[in-house]
Amino acid sequence: MQNEVHIFKIAPNKKQQDKLSNIFMPFVCIFDLFAKNRPTIKTEMDAKLFLLKNKTEIYHAINTNYFEQTISILAKMLVDWSKATPSSISILFNKQWSISKDGAVFFPIPHLGLVHTASPAKILSIKEHYAISGVGISFWLDGFKIYIDAKEKTRTNTSTQKPLQTNKNKNNNSEISFDTYVAMFRSLELKLSQNISKPDFSKIEGRPVSGGLPSLGKR
Repeated sequence: MQNEVHIFKIAPNKKQQDKLSNIFMPFVCIFDLFAKNRPTIKTEMDAKLFLLKNKTEIYHAINTNYFEQTISILAKMLVDWSKATPSSISILFNKQWSISKDGAVFFPIPHLGLVHTASPAKILSIKEHYAISGVGISFWLDGFKIYIDAKEKTRTNTSTQKPLQTNKNKNNNSEISFDTYVAMFRSLELKLSQNISKPDFSKIEGRPVSGGLPSLGKR
């Protein structure tokens, strides 16, 4: 049985909106640079040369302790973006997230608070009937969204109601793990908690997709 992806639009308050905007800003800055120049990128080496050529424009967002790894990861993303631009970018949390009893989602981002959606009952249904492998936050054209990557549990009672509306895959999404994000970018809004695990550069995934990524606006 394959994993299914359930996507829920969120309505963050102003504090949450500002924090999420700051967290995703490095990605959007790099995408803006890519969209402005529209370089010919066919290989990771092409992408690395493009990034190094424009190093001064992205240097402020990169953690210099992991500079080479960061350039390599971004190069892979740029190769995918050159095939088809993403309509969303996501940060995946494989652990340290939780779902409250009223269907809100907690992420290990200091001072973000519980994130609510318009479909708490569906989230609780997924929590009950699915084995969840990861929960993420996505930046889309129409706002921020939560997505839950899960596989349906084996059910002995076939009359049990399943969650409504399921997205079967993560098309139109460029995905990165939270640990990798922390290593890649500095952010005054995002402070590492002591219980955050070390960066894992193997947990990054990008998909060639159609559509276009929006801008966060004036920065």
